[in-house]
Amino acid sequence: MGANPTLVRNVDATGNPATSPPAPASAALTDASIASATGASQTIAAANTARVVLNVSNPGTTSWWINETGGAAVASGAGCFELLPGQRWTPRPAPTNAVTAIGTAASKLTVVTG
Repeated sequence: MGANPTLVRNVDATGNPATSPPAPASAALTDASIASATGASQTIAAANTARVVLNVSNPGTTSWWINETGGAAVASGAGCFELLPGQRWTPRPAPTNAVTAIGTAASKLTVVTG
């Protein structure tokens, strides 16, 4: 027997039932990919309070280190996590502060933000 589906109710800011469905989030998407890493921390998404989506994927063969707290990315550093080859990171909700990454020279990182 399968799991019960999760029921999601639309409510307004006061918790009352919403009179209409929420408008879908929309954003102009920007390709912020890094074609070749420098071996130094690079900004992959500048601070943006209007950001609704961030999708980061590692199509390469080496790891990238991501710092979603706005500071410099450092391998194994505080506030950083490793994005292994073949992995994707799509945080919900998307962070609105700056996001940085560091990878070994010549590695690629695919980034779409909006």
